[in-house]
Amino acid sequence: MKTTTALPLLSLASAVLANPACIVGAGPAGLAAAHALEAKGQSVVIFEKQREVGGKCQAFYDNSYHPLGALLLVNQTYPETIKIIDQTSVVATRTDNLIPQWAYNWQSGDVSAFRSFDAEQTLRLTAEMKRYAVFWTSVYQPISGVGYRRPIPEELTASTLDWLTDNGYRVLPVLFNVGMYVYGYGDIRQTPIWYMMQLFAPADLLGFVGLLPVYNIDFHQVFVQYAETVKGEIILDATISNIDRSGPGPRITYTSGSDGARETQDCSSLVLAFPPAISALEAANLDLTTAERELFSKVQLVNYFAGAVNMSNGIPVNDVFYANGPSPVLPPDAVGQPVGFLRMFSNSNVVTTWSWGSAGETYTTAQVRRLLVETLSRLNRDPEDADATSVRLTDADIKAFAAQDYFPTVSGAELLGGWYQRFDRQQGQNNTYYASGLNAFESVEFAVRAGLDIVNTYL
Repeated sequence: MKTTTALPLLSLASAVLANPACIVGAGPAGLAAAHALEAKGQSVVIFEKQREVGGKCQAFYDNSYHPLGALLLVNQTYPETIKIIDQTSVVATRTDNLIPQWAYNWQSGDVSAFRSFDAEQTLRLTAEMKRYAVFWTSVYQPISGVGYRRPIPEELTASTLDWLTDNGYRVLPVLFNVGMYVYGYGDIRQTPIWYMMQLFAPADLLGFVGLLPVYNIDFHQVFVQYAETVKGEIILDATISNIDRSGPGPRITYTSGSDGARETQDCSSLVLAFPPAISALEAANLDLTTAERELFSKVQLVNYFAGAVNMSNGIPVNDVFYANGPSPVLPPDAVGQPVGFLRMFSNSNVVTTWSWGSAGETYTTAQVRRLLVETLSRLNRDPEDADATSVRLTDADIKAFAAQDYFPTVSGAELLGGWYQRFDRQQGQNNTYYASGLNAFESVEFAVRAGLDIVNTYL
């Protein structure tokens, strides 16, 4: 009896293991996981809801590329990304456009030169950056690997502004603030310092103030070329109607393209390579367990939008425009308006735009696009020409627009309460694994590291 029972079970287990690992999401995390699995001899199938790979790394193209996602990298803090770039023909170009040149009132259209640091503030900033680097290197770096499996110290669960202020930093909060709200990392008064120390490694701070090289690159093209080296099938324009995990292995039911034919794929394991907020998990038609629903209900996202907009009335090239906040250390109120824009190339009048809305609020695409057109219409002029008048834009000037499920985090209270340790225990349950910016931080580098980490740690 034991023998006749075991044989079918062994046969079933072997059949499940013979199935490919199924990865949902063809962004940096999903593609990195696919390569790591294939390096171990595991076949893969990737499902991507968009028509192109790259995840949030999309772009609009005219004479140049205009990123709708990631834009910058610093060599010292992007080692895994550099390895991927080196496998492609995409070339990075050095940029000096991190510190904004112009500040604007998004409601009135008034523009003025961005207030730079005076001599005393510059000296203080230098001293504060050195002190911060010592803390980051000695305290933060040793405990902040991908996955956050160790308990997080209470002091590092405070808000970014509170931690900086409590530790005597007076100028550094200005630098943190301008690096946060325009690039999708929320409000300095709310985002825990634990996350922001990933963004502001000492090398990144040096890059931000121009003391280390910073580079622009077409990340979309990087991941298009990287995807071409995946051996397994990548199913684009995929709509998943069901993920069934009740059997010995996950089974995905899906359609692809416009033919509407329903297909199924049996999987040895399931890698969800997107931020696991409840809304995103439900959109993938995953039947959540009670434990998953409780865990991932704590995940927060930033309302963040990117655009490529034609502004053909004298916007200077490589000048960064930021929306004014009430003080140098505080962002503007977030209501879905554009909080920054940049014209990257002299051979194109298209600017890259970033819009930001309050967490927990719902913004329609029409609402954010309307604010984008109205605001940029008031700013569509050369700010160096005192006699210039703005030229109104229309919705047709928006050449591309993307709403992002951006910057997944949990609150400081959840960090302190062991959320990431529970997340670690959830990995592998029901043959399901999670890889996204949530595993560490929302950036290309940490998304890639997340994809590698779940394969090397759990698979």
